[in-house]
Amino acid sequence: MTMIKKLTPIGNSEGLILDKTLLGLLNLERGSNVELQVEGQTLLVRRASKEAVEGRAARFDEARKHVLAKHGGTLKKLAK
Repeated sequence: MTMIKKLTPIGNSEGLILDKTLLGLLNLERGSNVELQVEGQTLLVRRASKEAVEGRAARFDEARKHVLAKHGGTLKKLAK
């Protein structure tokens, strides 16, 4: 199946709107996490696995802890 979609301006970025029919074909719903992969000039979109989502959250938490440990004092002063 081939569809033509137009990129939509969203702030300083461009968005690709996936309508309800397309979401249904992909077994996705509003708020679903998706994984994007670029192969040449092809963009692949698929539902993100639970493991990928949890792994991303864990990496983000580790980065947050590192930043707070290193710059926590400065961030507290800036928050005043």
